[in-house]
Amino acid sequence: MKSEERVPVLIVGGGLVGLSTALFLEYQDIPYVLVERRVTRSVLPRARGMHTRAAEMFRQVGLQGRIQEVAATVLKSGHFGGASRGRSVCEAAALDFGGRSAAAGKPGGPMGFTNDPSPANFVFVPQVLLEPVLEEAARERGGELRFGNELVQFASDDDGVTATLRDQDGMVSTLRADYLVAADGAGSPIRQALGITGWEVAPTRYYINVFARVDLTELLGGRSFSQCDIAGDGVRGVVLCKNNTDEWSFHIEYDPARETLADYPPERCVAVVRAMVGDPDIAVEVLAQSAWDTGSFVADEYRRGRAFLAGDAAHRHMPWGGFGGKWRAAAGKAGRDTGVEIAVHALPATDCADHLHLPDGGALLLRPDMHVAARSDEGLTPAWLDESLRLLTDSANAAAPQRFAAGSILD
Repeated sequence: MKSEERVPVLIVGGGLVGLSTALFLEYQDIPYVLVERRVTRSVLPRARGMHTRAAEMFRQVGLQGRIQEVAATVLKSGHFGGASRGRSVCEAAALDFGGRSAAAGKPGGPMGFTNDPSPANFVFVPQVLLEPVLEEAARERGGELRFGNELVQFASDDDGVTATLRDQDGMVSTLRADYLVAADGAGSPIRQALGITGWEVAPTRYYINVFARVDLTELLGGRSFSQCDIAGDGVRGVVLCKNNTDEWSFHIEYDPARETLADYPPERCVAVVRAMVGDPDIAVEVLAQSAWDTGSFVADEYRRGRAFLAGDAAHRHMPWGGFGGKWRAAAGKAGRDTGVEIAVHALPATDCADHLHLPDGGALLLRPDMHVAARSDEGLTPAWLDESLRLLTDSANAAAPQRFAAGSILD
């Protein structure tokens, strides 16, 4: 066993959230070690774009240019945005959103916010292409990134965290960190080890995600869409674009009481993809597949002592809208004692708490595309806040408590 290392922050997880955390720490001149058990990345596109606030943050750390360069290479035809619906892609018709679209670079949003006073724009860049940019930048800036290293166990006390790590060769080492950031995904072994519970909303849909190479260029004839809802004979699901030509994600709806991912071998996936496209003879190459559902989970605590939860470890929710990597909170009037405080742009916390009748120390999750709807010198009016919060409160799950201890937020 190697001798014990010491570092201010240990980040566990080398995905989008972990790499972003590393870059933001480096920007603040805070040393860190990032460990990730994988050595290769998934080829699944996963998240496909970043909204304005996330783009602003990457701009702040000097990555806007690099990200935009990669984003410019993604689409091989057409543009990003829009939606269609039909029995198959061949028969699908475009849906009319009244001109509200992210395609122009400024996300339209649910209420049509198009004049976003920001130097950054919405960026269409799939996560599978974004993560290598972040990793490269972190390494160039002196970051300590250790892929192929796994957190075996850890112990937390009042002064820090002692972590036991194991590399690919089986070598075990001990690392002492002042703080631990758990960016280890929805299942989060760290969250489970800490005993942090949360509230959950049961899934209403289950999908097999089939990422495939299938050339739709001729079939689409110049049309493009962000997503296409399919409701055909014997198949339901959603088709999502990656490059608008020959790389697409086919999300196939299934019944978990009758089937699992194992029931979808490549040959069956090919047949279903052809049915969703509407062409029984089109060439299909399955590149990757996985299962997911629309369930949501939010941890009751985002911090326990010296350990923080970040990303899916703290909040797992439906991917609609692409907000998985970026949530923030409107804080209540008091109780900011966690040491992690993130201000809500243009929204006084006291106004929010009074308007929503939150208890002292309460907080309510807000979607991040709503944070700059008004100019920073205007603030947000109660009428506007009412309208925006309907997206969270006027739903079948409105009774589910979406409140946290104020300040206990990691974006």
